[in-house]
Amino acid sequence: MKTQRFSAHLCTVTAGVIALGAAVLLGLVIYVIRTRAMLPTRFPRAVWAVVAYCALGIIANAAKPSPAERRLWLPVVCTMFLSSLIVARRPRPRVPTEIA
Repeated sequence: MKTQRFSAHLCTVTAGVIALGAAVLLGLVIYVIRTRAMLPTRFPRAVWAVVAYCALGIIANAAKPSPAERRLWLPVVCTMFLSSLIVARRPRPRVPTEIA
């Protein structure tokens, strides 16, 4: 007779955490795209939070014990970091405050 290894509650909580993480990443992607396209954003300097998040992702992925996971995800996270850094460092055009 097999015993159930994981409870249904644990699977539901895990699915919720995964969904929340996916929503956060989707929000970050949308923010970076809006910043890159120079669309108006409420917090123009918040793109640096995306850069910091990606930098933490590099540290977290480099610390993984599995070599296979590091080989797979470290280049992906490094690419995310570099692309967000490029977007963050791009000068934003000045918006005229008065119409002459």
